[in-house]
Amino acid sequence: MRQLVRREARLPPCERQALARRPDGDAADFELLAVGQGRDEPALHVGLFRALQRMDRPNEAVAEMQQALAADPENAQGWYDLSVVQRQIGEFSDSQKSIERSLRIEPMNPTALRVHGAQYNFAYGDEAS
Repeated sequence: MRQLVRREARLPPCERQALARRPDGDAADFELLAVGQGRDEPALHVGLFRALQRMDRPNEAVAEMQQALAADPENAQGWYDLSVVQRQIGEFSDSQKSIERSLRIEPMNPTALRVHGAQYNFAYGDEAS
């Protein structure tokens, strides 16, 4: 608990206020948002993607992952993660493209294969497979 308090103390006042208003907020997520502003590093964008996902801000999360993947297009896990969030927000076509990209990079990923099959069946029906 002490470490969490120290992290909160390093946050800018506006972020501490936002954290206080959000009972489900995590100080680490807010700190990552503050640190990441204006920086362009793939790992940082992935971290921001995860933080924004936890904060229930999926559209912003998608934008962060797209920036990460622009810099590191061979990140199979990144493409998979992006596809999951895209599907959650109703971007089914983009989700399918992202999962296919993930599978081109890592063709034997069992989770991606299962999700890809479910998305295909959703789009085309069981008879198409």
